[in-house]
Amino acid sequence: MPVPVTRMSLTESSLQEVEGSAFEAFTTLQDLDLSQNKLHRIDAEAFLGLSSLRTLNLSRNRISDIGMLLKPLVSLQQLDLSYNAIMELQPDTFSSQTSLSYLRLDGNQLLSLEGMPLQPLTFLTHLSCRACSLSSVKYDLFAAIPRVNHLDLGENHLTQLPSFVQLSDMKYLKYLFLDNNSITTLLDSQFADLTLTFLGLSGNLISEIPSKAFEGLSLEQLDLSQNRLAKVTNSLFFVGPKGLMSLNLAHNPIQEFEPLGFQGLHSLETLNLSSCSLTTLNPGLLHELHNLRKLDISWNNLQSVSEDDIAIFDRLVIVNLSKNNWNCDCSIKSLRDWLRGKRSLYKLYCAPGRRTKDCAEPLCSTPESFSEQPISLLEDSEIQECTVLSAPTAPLPTAAQAGIVVACLFFSLGMLVLTVYLWRRGHTRKKLVRVISKRRSRKTNESRLDDEENEKISPFQDCDNKSLKESHRSFVFNHYFEKMVTDPKLLSRTSSSQPPSEGQAQEDSMYSSNPSLYDRSHNIVVAIESTV
Repeated sequence: MPVPVTRMSLTESSLQEVEGSAFEAFTTLQDLDLSQNKLHRIDAEAFLGLSSLRTLNLSRNRISDIGMLLKPLVSLQQLDLSYNAIMELQPDTFSSQTSLSYLRLDGNQLLSLEGMPLQPLTFLTHLSCRACSLSSVKYDLFAAIPRVNHLDLGENHLTQLPSFVQLSDMKYLKYLFLDNNSITTLLDSQFADLTLTFLGLSGNLISEIPSKAFEGLSLEQLDLSQNRLAKVTNSLFFVGPKGLMSLNLAHNPIQEFEPLGFQGLHSLETLNLSSCSLTTLNPGLLHELHNLRKLDISWNNLQSVSEDDIAIFDRLVIVNLSKNNWNCDCSIKSLRDWLRGKRSLYKLYCAPGRRTKDCAEPLCSTPESFSEQPISLLEDSEIQECTVLSAPTAPLPTAAQAGIVVACLFFSLGMLVLTVYLWRRGHTRKKLVRVISKRRSRKTNESRLDDEENEKISPFQDCDNKSLKESHRSFVFNHYFEKMVTDPKLLSRTSSSQPPSEGQAQEDSMYSSNPSLYDRSHNIVVAIESTV
């Protein structure tokens, strides 16, 4: 051929095979594109003579084995093998590609990626293994590609991030894509000592970020959209001396930001909070973002914004306020006045290709009479019926709410214990009163019966059968001994000279069972013992 060929494209040609020495005549060829065919077999000598080839595109074919196919391509710098049927890379697959800087393996079924086949690629700077069904990454991978500055491992099945030790070898890394995996947690100092331009973690299962997850990391753009974050803690995104410039938190169920959630982000220029669950913007949340130029708070549950936040809109270039639940009462007046300004229309977000006049303008959501009406068209007479003018109050922090709940639980438990104690005490008191009343009534009945029996029984009748009480017996015996004559002289005189008088006989019959006691002086002692 009279003119040397440097570029050849044979795309979408339904090619199925490439024979040996097929390009032997094109020794000056530098770019070869065989993408989007049906190639399933390429002869091992098909690329003989292409020692000057720099770019080879074999994407979107049916190639399953590379073998020694690339060995003649010693000058190759860019290789695209994406969306084929490659399941494994052999250790010597890239043994001749010492100049290769760009390698794309997206859409293959590699399952696992190790560093040994990539060790010859000492000048590799771009490696993409997106959508390769990767479930793990071998420990030696990052040590084998120390010069890579663009690493894409997105859309795989990875459940955890590479460790700090693994990433520490990649001093040139600038762009790290780990989006659309199954990552659930981040570790403290996960990216320490790295200087990244972009870190993509969107589309994972991250529900919480440790306070020191980004410690030691210098980062400009962070994408955490489409995760499960419900809360953002203070100073979480303060990274590096230069500071974060772009932060994407869209499509997270974030209900609140702590007052200092964006503290230290003085360099932040773009902030995306769309499609979250925001009901209000905490006072002062955006005040430290002095360089903020683009703000997206669309598709939330915002009903109003404070005058301080509206003042921030003046220094923005783009602001998206659409698709919120704007409440068009008197609290909307400040936003209405801003929307009526001359420059507001140019700040509202416009979809690509749409004219400025077609930009989405925030609409009223409530009350029903103003539904879907542009806020900027509201008249003073329509919104001055509002009687209570109050800015939305920020909800209590979660910690304070938890403290109040715990205090209420303890108070309720204490009241329950006190109630049970008082009830038991009252119950016991009533029981004691009943027992004492029964005992008293029993004693009263017994006393009444004893009195009745005492009236029927004579003093000494059935004494041995204990029919009398001890008090009654003591009275009888004491009274007996008081009447007894204890002087022997008087006793002998009485017994010898006179018979007992009528009163004496009466006493004898009352206190003694032996009526002849006073007549028998020789039995005095016996009589006394017998009586006792």
